[in-house]
Amino acid sequence: MFPELESKMAFVITEICSFDVYADRTRVSVVHGAESFLAMIPEPPERLQSLSGKVQAELGYDAILKHEVRAVPLDSESGIFATDDPFVVLVDGSVINVVEVDANRTLVDIYIQKGPEFLCVSSEDLEDAIPEPGCRIRLWLKGLKIYPTFR
Repeated sequence: MFPELESKMAFVITEICSFDVYADRTRVSVVHGAESFLAMIPEPPERLQSLSGKVQAELGYDAILKHEVRAVPLDSESGIFATDDPFVVLVDGSVINVVEVDANRTLVDIYIQKGPEFLCVSSEDLEDAIPEPGCRIRLWLKGLKIYPTFR
């Protein structure tokens, strides 16, 4: 990894909000870039105690509620943002790569400039839409999950 990017590629857990004992996951408040929002981490709170400062993580989600594709990406508006619904975040990024898995499924890699992070979504989650590489995409995600890197 590039050391100059490492400090930018991170989430900061600011608060442990609740724990779902049945699903073994913890709801947390995080900061990414300059934005604050809620997310789930599929780990018990005790395990999160070992995380301090900036945390590198992979992203997942429960569902895409809505998406918009626009021709021109705007890096200045890219990022992960809270919405009026605490269980939904807005992800604004650029389609960086499209990989056809089979005739019914394509994977879409999305680059989030402010972070910077990547998110991979399936065309099935986009109602079978396949956006072109280089375009801007906005996703309203329900149940954002963060999978931190434990060291």
